[in-house]
Amino acid sequence: MLRFPNPERLPKVRKSMCRIKHVLTERAIEDPDPRRTAETKRMINAL
Repeated sequence: MLRFPNPERLPKVRKSMCRIKHVLTERAIEDPDPRRTAETKRMINAL
């Protein structure tokens, strides 16, 4: 367990991560291969 060096940045980090997940989900939805889409969605949800 390590402490986050700048705890005041946590809201920015969470917001950035949410935006990244949103973009990755949009890309996964657009993928024509359903197996790859499902795999990508599982990977995104694990983040």
